[in-house]
Amino acid sequence: MSIQIPSNRSVKKVEPASTSWGFLHKDISIGPRFGDKKKEQFFYDLYNLLSSGLELVNAISLLDEEKQNGKNSIFAEINKIMLSGKSLAEAIQTTGHFSDFEFHSIRIGEQTGKLPNVLGHLKNHYERKNKLKRQVVNALSYPMLTVFVSIGVMIFLLRFLVPMFQETLRVFDAELPAVTQMVIRVSDFISDYSIPSLVLTVSGVLLIYFQRRASWYRKMTASLVVKIPIVGSLVKKVVVARFAQAMYLLFESKVHLMEGLDYTVGMTDFFPFERWIPEMKTKIGRGMSICRAIEETGFFDSRTITIIKIGEEVNDLGTSFKNIADQNGAYVEQKTSTLNTLLEPFLILFVAAVIIVVAIAMIVPIFEMGNQIKF
Repeated sequence: MSIQIPSNRSVKKVEPASTSWGFLHKDISIGPRFGDKKKEQFFYDLYNLLSSGLELVNAISLLDEEKQNGKNSIFAEINKIMLSGKSLAEAIQTTGHFSDFEFHSIRIGEQTGKLPNVLGHLKNHYERKNKLKRQVVNALSYPMLTVFVSIGVMIFLLRFLVPMFQETLRVFDAELPAVTQMVIRVSDFISDYSIPSLVLTVSGVLLIYFQRRASWYRKMTASLVVKIPIVGSLVKKVVVARFAQAMYLLFESKVHLMEGLDYTVGMTDFFPFERWIPEMKTKIGRGMSICRAIEETGFFDSRTITIIKIGEEVNDLGTSFKNIADQNGAYVEQKTSTLNTLLEPFLILFVAAVIIVVAIAMIVPIFEMGNQIKF
């Protein structure tokens, strides 16, 4: 398959998403030192310099000089290892920042003389992966922030403001409207159980943080998240897109299928694949088609299976997986945009409704008492 070589060979700076919630874009799947965004930058820079005709050693040295700012020493580390006589594949493996899949892909690229092509595929893979991640984060960050603000507003009103009015209403010993009684009961509950609730919440957050990589937790969250209305279908599309990207990269990098399937587990970052991939390998090894092995997981929709089947029949699975990744990526982009458009006014109305209910619950009794005093 032909590779589109960009005419602009300048080193690209990968900018974070244009959103106020950039702190939520922290890489969580590869590691804190050299995550997906840094890998995208790494492969982009190296791909552009090699495609422009620069020798590998000179390209690494140039990038090493350019990155000497105390923030990114990966090129200095690779440059030092390569100067000792090792290849680029051996150098990135020694750093410990790259996966086995990236090591084997680059090694094949060096052996076949197609290193720029392999780097281009790796660059495109991380570019697509980061784009999908940004789309999901952008779709969920505003609703999450609004929910937290709503909870904060409700707690403030019910924990501090309502008790002030409650003392005033008790002085008159009048019968209160049903809505006022309901708000006061909720306020009393929050006052009585606020500290235990806070302790439970903090404990839950800490438990999730320390167990987030445990098998039982990943299995539970993977099975639950796909069942959530709207969000579940979105997550499935993201997972299918990631898997398709990984498979496309696998075929384009000429990595052996049975070996490369193992790498898709980490690249997909979805727990069920840790069980599905060994099963798929066993079935394919026994002569089952790739399409049938993927279909029997029960996770992929009929359209995706049809595209894979066509690609297998015409012996062009790489293109099929690329099309699947493109289609699912476009679906995620469209759905996240729609989700943001619909959720924003709904959440604003929800916050406004809570404030109005509390205000009515407190003001109505005061007016009624004023009328009684007047007459």
